[in-house]
Amino acid sequence: MNNKKKMFNIIMIVVAMMIGFYIYFSSEDREQYLSDEKNIGFAIGEIIDFEIGSRVPPWFTYIFNSGKGVTEGSYDLYDSLRNASMTYQKSFIGRKFLVKFSKEKPKYNEMYLDRPIPDSLMNCSDCVWSKPPF
Repeated sequence: MNNKKKMFNIIMIVVAMMIGFYIYFSSEDREQYLSDEKNIGFAIGEIIDFEIGSRVPPWFTYIFNSGKGVTEGSYDLYDSLRNASMTYQKSFIGRKFLVKFSKEKPKYNEMYLDRPIPDSLMNCSDCVWSKPPF
């Protein structure tokens, strides 16, 4: 009985280490793709949803056109917006902001809530730029 418990503990430790390595290397991979200036694109993203988790900060879900089709991303609310009223947070649904993404792997992306889209570019949902257009 004691051997089974030891074996179970060893398996759990190995699985935990593998998960840790995966998380570490995938975040490093993301940073590498988003720091390569030749592989970066900018597009207009639209917030389509707002969700609240029980043990995680609230987040926005957004979509943007990466040139390879529509891609979905999420933006966790860690800043002062996290403490704002839910009505104010939900008012962001439908707003458009600048999104930076990897052209090679569009799943690596970042939305800039501090860069709202000017009126002149509001209808340019299929536009992709290699540098921010404004």
